[in-house]
Amino acid sequence: MRSEVTLHQAVFGYDAGHNLLAASCPIPPESLRTLAVLTDASGPWPAVGFGQVFTGTSLPDMQSYALFCTWPAPEMPRPGCVWSHVLLIELADLAALADLGELRDCFRRPTKTDEPLWREPLRFVAIRRGAPPIAPIQQADCQRFLTALYATPELPFVTHARDAALYEDLVFALWSQQWPRLRRNFRFSTGSFGDRSRSGATFDLQITPAATPRARLRDGSDLPPHRADSLNKVLPTVNQAWIRIALDDLIRPDENEFRSFLRAYGTDVVEPRNAFARLTVAYEQLELDSNLAWTDKLCAIGKLFPDEKEALRLKEWMLTIPKTVDPRYDSERAWAIVAFVLGTREAKAFSSVSFDHTELAPFLWKDRREEVLSLLARLVRQQQNPNAKAFLAGIANAIGSDELLFISNQRPELIPILLSHRVALAFDVATWQLPHHTQWQIAEVLFKLSLDQKEWGCILTAMFLAATPVAVREVVEKAGTYAIPSALCWLDNEIAQQLLPSQAWREALAGPATRRLDEPELLPPASLALCAWFIPPETVRNLLSASRKDIQQLAQLPLDALPLPLRSHTAFLLVTLGLRATDADGLPLLLRGFYEVHDALAGPRFAPESWQLISPELPELGWWSDWDRCKRLRRAVRQWLSEHATSAGPFIEAAKKAEHYDLARQITNDDPDNSSG
Repeated sequence: MRSEVTLHQAVFGYDAGHNLLAASCPIPPESLRTLAVLTDASGPWPAVGFGQVFTGTSLPDMQSYALFCTWPAPEMPRPGCVWSHVLLIELADLAALADLGELRDCFRRPTKTDEPLWREPLRFVAIRRGAPPIAPIQQADCQRFLTALYATPELPFVTHARDAALYEDLVFALWSQQWPRLRRNFRFSTGSFGDRSRSGATFDLQITPAATPRARLRDGSDLPPHRADSLNKVLPTVNQAWIRIALDDLIRPDENEFRSFLRAYGTDVVEPRNAFARLTVAYEQLELDSNLAWTDKLCAIGKLFPDEKEALRLKEWMLTIPKTVDPRYDSERAWAIVAFVLGTREAKAFSSVSFDHTELAPFLWKDRREEVLSLLARLVRQQQNPNAKAFLAGIANAIGSDELLFISNQRPELIPILLSHRVALAFDVATWQLPHHTQWQIAEVLFKLSLDQKEWGCILTAMFLAATPVAVREVVEKAGTYAIPSALCWLDNEIAQQLLPSQAWREALAGPATRRLDEPELLPPASLALCAWFIPPETVRNLLSASRKDIQQLAQLPLDALPLPLRSHTAFLLVTLGLRATDADGLPLLLRGFYEVHDALAGPRFAPESWQLISPELPELGWWSDWDRCKRLRRAVRQWLSEHATSAGPFIEAAKKAEHYDLARQITNDDPDNSSG
């Protein structure tokens, strides 16, 4: 708090009429006209009891407040003349002073001889760091003043006194209790001999000599009745607790931080005097009533300040989660705030307050999952509520994919809605392991969103790894050029060591795989093997050839390096392409796949499509021998070797097991006992 301030001053008195005699700073025209009227006597000066009077008023075109003292000037040649010494207090200084009554020590009754002093600013040093208490004898009058000023704030308050000093301390105490915005708008006079409000803006408080006819001062009786009743709609006159709180604060200034509360939350009320009683009620409910639930406190503030643009600072504080050492308290406060904002009519009063669901939603989801789900189930019917949407999005961002099953079991209708707020949940395998009917709901929501091919590619990866049968063709189509890159993620997943993708996925990806293999850019061996598996046998035979560089790279890779379910088909592919080759490019392919294929044909360990792939390349043995697939394979390989290979030695070298060595001798005609085979 400031201890020293600079005060500009001015003096008004008689000079061919009541005029400005001197000032320590320029005074703009509008403020000068206002002061010229108010610093003059407002009526005939009473004979006794009003030797000096104080007046305070805001100024129309200055960032200062005018406080002045007026004395009668009987020494002047014209009857009814007065002196007025004016202090021009900058608004920041007015807000900082704890005891405005101290300013009275700055006033001096002017004389003609000290005119040069008026042209210099004053240095004022505040002695008190707090306002003094009112005297016990003033308490009854104080209660009357509080009621008149704040219970009917639309009406001016006029009261009689036999002496101006009788209420002077009380007036300055009430002024000091006010927060800065109310202070600078508060207009008062401790000595009005006619209605000062006739000079312009209405005065809030005027004290008049007891002998002054009441008719000469407007007391508000001519104002429209509905204006005087405005506060009673939200603050019944039977509830007088706020008066006791304000009175207790005047008896023990800011002992319970009442003034601190007013200063903090009175900054953005629309009509300060009108808001005094309501802010006091808010203080009582927020600071003094420990038994009132936070939701009830929020509702009360919503009723006290229904205008969404009023008391924003107070409302913002009420929607903020305090950081305490008690997580349970924090959780209860957070839940009360959310329940209020999303579920009460009074929440409309808070609609202009920014509310961060990003931090609040994860906090609540962690501690109150079932309650949150129950609330969300109600909110889905309030999609036009911006706060409801924001909270849904906050929860969607807080949940993990491993929690979707829990949500599905509790509130399955929420899954698609949460996905619509956070598409990234559809990028996780767990999402596509939910019940099929829920997956279909998710897919329908996703189809309505404007997602690009890359996002659909991420969705495809999750669906592919989950082996879901839901909307397979549609998702592959939407993924476009990202379909095959996304499907190739299967190679890096544990599922690749367990089973091949389903037939539905194989058929859906056949087209994209064909287009990918038809591109000039080569594929890594494992990716080539998977793409070839997607493609129908008749297509892959015509699309691929042994001369392709990536096919040769695949032939150099041990089959053990491929995912187990993919090895057999790859061996069949290599042997098929090797048999179709018309030069030495086919030999590495036959060497890599022959033994694997022969072993598969000797038992039940091959897929029908693998036989469809290779069978057109095998010779017919006659109706009595065509059932012997192994023999047809050996005949085809021996024939290819005789036509395209200079030596069969590599086949013998490639044999790693005794039975394979014997097999090599058969196909190279080194074993005469099987030369016909």
